[in-house]
Amino acid sequence: AEMTQALLLLRHLSKRAATTRNFPQYCRTLSTSDEKDYIYKKDIIQKIAEDYELSNAQSERIVQTVLDTIVENVSEGKRVTLSGFGAFFSIRQKERSGTNPQGTNWYTPAKVVPKFKAMTGFKDAVEQAGNS
Repeated sequence: AEMTQALLLLRHLSKRAATTRNFPQYCRTLSTSDEKDYIYKKDIIQKIAEDYELSNAQSERIVQTVLDTIVENVSEGKRVTLSGFGAFFSIRQKERSGTNPQGTNWYTPAKVVPKFKAMTGFKDAVEQAGNS
């Protein structure tokens, strides 16, 4: 039941954020009263709890389920796409070596790292908000 709630909420947020026109306004509603330039997971949890009349505990379980689902799938090599928002995926980086300016040699082994690619609606909304 919570997974279904999480997926419905994610679909709703994705649709709500998908349009360039609505995304900046929705982001502004996530800001807390002290108007800081960043938000934390707890701010998102509180906003969802308020918007959907849920307890903070229920909202936290939904947010954590969504995040766990993204991490689990990306770590298995799957791509997670949220329409209108972006895609989470992993890439394999090759091993690298070099020399830093002090003359010390360094080596980084091959590894798999997570990546995020913003989709057009998200990019446009950020650009529009930055130009206003």
